[in-house]
Amino acid sequence: AQSRMTYISGARDDVYPEVFERPLPERVRGLFDATPRQVDIAVDGGAADPASVMARLRAVGIEQVLAVRLSDPALPFAVVKVLVPGLENPDGARRQRLGGRAVTRALFG
Repeated sequence: AQSRMTYISGARDDVYPEVFERPLPERVRGLFDATPRQVDIAVDGGAADPASVMARLRAVGIEQVLAVRLSDPALPFAVVKVLVPGLENPDGARRQRLGGRAVTRALFG
């Protein structure tokens, strides 16, 4: 995240123009071709309820969840950054190493 913010702010002198002239990766380019569509985001509780999500995380041994409100409390909605340190990346293409839980599961089932 730090490097992305530095690129965005333009604060680095060592970012050369050719960095910005590279073609987009195919998987990213496809996102620009996506057709906009309306999405219904209404929830009635259940799986989206924070207590329900916490219960499901505890059931698989994850106890720590951190949440920080990013939006002004006066707004009629909340923007929250949620971090769950014990979660791993999903299977498939990734650029991060496996964490302790994933390595243990891979080695010992």
